[in-house]
Amino acid sequence: MKFIDNLLAHLKKFKIAKYLERIGDHATNIAEWVLYSLDDKRE
Repeated sequence: MKFIDNLLAHLKKFKIAKYLERIGDHATNIAEWVLYSLDDKRE
């Protein structure tokens, strides 16, 4: 059972890493959108 418990713990960590990567991608997209909007207003 210990092997399965360790496996499940590692799978949860991979899931969390995937979600953190998605959050980072969304933050990047928002930052790019903000910079694009600010450049558009200057012209």
